[in-house]
Amino acid sequence: MLEKIKRYYRFYFKNPPNAKIHIKANLERHGTVYGGWNILKNSLSKDSIVYSFGLGEDISFDLSIINKYNCTVFGFDPTPKVVNWLSKQNLPEKLVYIPLALAATDGELTFYSPTNENNVSHTIIKHKTSKEILVQSKCLKSILKDLGHTNIDLLKMDIEGFEYGVIENMVSENIYPKQLLVEFHHFFPEIGNIKTEKMIKFLEKNNYKLYSIADSFCEYSFVLN
Repeated sequence: MLEKIKRYYRFYFKNPPNAKIHIKANLERHGTVYGGWNILKNSLSKDSIVYSFGLGEDISFDLSIINKYNCTVFGFDPTPKVVNWLSKQNLPEKLVYIPLALAATDGELTFYSPTNENNVSHTIIKHKTSKEILVQSKCLKSILKDLGHTNIDLLKMDIEGFEYGVIENMVSENIYPKQLLVEFHHFFPEIGNIKTEKMIKFLEKNNYKLYSIADSFCEYSFVLN
């Protein structure tokens, strides 16, 4: 099954962004094929600060991190279907759920519903059949202040096209998570590969090294040099 999924990714994403791994590193996988990520092996502890933006209906990554390191994971997602789904889950105490969106500024954010009503993720992209919803959002600086944190050991974001502005804001505020896991949405025709390639170069210039690219060519893992 895993190889079949990989072959699908290679077929579907036959024109991925131009990006190369900067450093070879020992990795460990957390979560399912769909919802999992690669991080640096043995890189966290029980005292680590982990932020996970964009939970969806797959929290296997977050649960795996908690199970191995016994640290607290702060999970964020304001999408109505996700709020409802999470309310029915038996979440561990170490998974602190906050129904808030991550954005470049504080205030309200407009989400657009997917064209397929069975899908969960609302995105930055508006389609003809999209419905708009407004959700509360905060920038990373405000979230850190609210939670009383001064640093982030690992930040994961799967925020449906909003990641580009968030990363620029993060750097402008001198916030540098030790590990940064990003799903780039260049596969949206309205975004495209060039925007992701520029963002990867931007992160390189700000002392991040790329150490993992997922088989989907969408999930990228960086470490602060």
